[in-house]
Amino acid sequence: MLVEITRINKDVRDDELPTRLSDAVEKACASRADVKELGGAVWTIFAELIQNIFDHSDTQLDGYAALQVYQGGNKVSVAVSDSGRGIMDTLRPALRTEFPKLADLSDTEVLVEVFRQGVSRHGTDRGCGLKGCAAKAIKFAATLDVRLPNQRVLLVPAKGIYELNIAHCYEGLPLLWGTHIGFAFGMGA
Repeated sequence: MLVEITRINKDVRDDELPTRLSDAVEKACASRADVKELGGAVWTIFAELIQNIFDHSDTQLDGYAALQVYQGGNKVSVAVSDSGRGIMDTLRPALRTEFPKLADLSDTEVLVEVFRQGVSRHGTDRGCGLKGCAAKAIKFAATLDVRLPNQRVLLVPAKGIYELNIAHCYEGLPLLWGTHIGFAFGMGA
């Protein structure tokens, strides 16, 4: 029903982009009873993921935000991609000093904790953005899809959280630099 793909210029920040995208969701999903809560969740996710491109990616290329609303507004997909350093390449060096209990975990295990408890290379007083995105998305039973350079991790919510035992990991994928995070929303809980 609605597809939006927008370039995120790494040199010129568009502060209104999350609002334009969340407004598009609200307009396309106007018949949903939870449309305002959905719009707020989408705004939070776009605002955080777009900000992360500027804060963490060190990319030399532009990023992209994508939005798709399916017929009837019962499914909404949002995604943000960049060609930067990648979430694991920015986190791994800091884990030993900032989160030593996570340092020896697999990439999939670390990703689950990033979205469950908030983890940042800048220490314990940061890192709540992705956790906040996950909290908003879980209210809509949203799956979370993270593409790493050579693997994909798909998290499915259960009991109000993303859990490792229901994470699906696909390894040995063709090389794709950067961080690519997508949420697929269903109906609200």
